[in-house]
Amino acid sequence: MERRAHTVGVVLARQAYGLELEITDDGTGFVVGEAAGFGPDGMRKRLAELGGRLTVTSSMGDGTRVMALIPLASQAPGESGAEA
Repeated sequence: MERRAHTVGVVLARQAYGLELEITDDGTGFVVGEAAGFGPDGMRKRLAELGGRLTVTSSMGDGTRVMALIPLASQAPGESGAEA
């Protein structure tokens, strides 16, 4: 995320398809295609291995939004997830 941001938001929500992690900031933003470094590429690769995806949106003067979708293994029918 941006070092010049004053506010960072983090939301983790369980959805029918899995977990949704959203991180936003109010920093100066950047041009996504011109960003240097391996952070987003490494995160994309790891999420893809789990069947998920990573989306990074940003533009100059507009902050940044990172959205990770992480699928969860579905439970067998009749399974509640609680142990007896």
